[in-house]
Amino acid sequence: MLPCTKLMDTLLSVDGLDVRFRGHRRSVHAAKSVSFDIARGEFFGLVGESGSGKSVTSLSLTRLLPFDAEVSVSGSALYHGRGKVRPVDLLSCPEDELMQVRRSGISYVFQDPVEALNPYLPIGDQMRRLLRHLGTEKPIDRHSRYLLERVRIDDARRVLASYPRELSGGMCQRVAIAFALASEPQLIVADEPTTDLDVIVRNTVLDLLRDLVGELSLSIILITHDMGVVRHYCDSIAVMNRGEIVERGSVMQVFTQPQTDYTRMLLDSVPRIRSEATT
Repeated sequence: MLPCTKLMDTLLSVDGLDVRFRGHRRSVHAAKSVSFDIARGEFFGLVGESGSGKSVTSLSLTRLLPFDAEVSVSGSALYHGRGKVRPVDLLSCPEDELMQVRRSGISYVFQDPVEALNPYLPIGDQMRRLLRHLGTEKPIDRHSRYLLERVRIDDARRVLASYPRELSGGMCQRVAIAFALASEPQLIVADEPTTDLDVIVRNTVLDLLRDLVGELSLSIILITHDMGVVRHYCDSIAVMNRGEIVERGSVMQVFTQPQTDYTRMLLDSVPRIRSEATT
């Protein structure tokens, strides 16, 4: 495991998050009393099988779920943003305050970068629209190139002139991370950001995210089912099963002294290479 990032004070504190989807015949309890804290400068892993409630939990934080009669959300998610005298409860604050957090506090990187990008516009046009929407005062074309260079894209001019279909999956994911950085966030939620990438490209993307934690003092929530990735990159971990967090702790604690059968099952699923001595 890599050395842990030095953790500072709390950036996000989630307490008793509860999410229910109501249907005609039955309701689905997708998140049940979920609680965890994210420190400034922390690489946090939210782990579990598909359908365990990880993505629902992350989307609830900034009310990106359809908050209507079919969805009920309760609990609190206190965000201690940059320059905030008091924390903002993301689940109950006014819409204008929440929009400010979305614009300059919390960004998302989603699973499929190609789907996240507009296929009908070159990357440069999409970046310019985003920066204008964010109201940046920096020269837009120069800042667009800077953001791509920040995510280790050497030929930024070519990429800005390209359509998403002309780029590889790994390149599209780095572009998506650049988009997430455009708002100068304090927290990035990366939801299975390497699912469709090969191992080498996957590690390149994860190395990039880890380096951004140190370089920009970001916090990252990495949503994944891959315990091997968590062990190598994260500082701490929360394990989810059927909408509940069943175990929390530092990566060292969870991997060396797992407290639940479910966590042990996930750990047993990590491939191991054994070498046998020959005589």
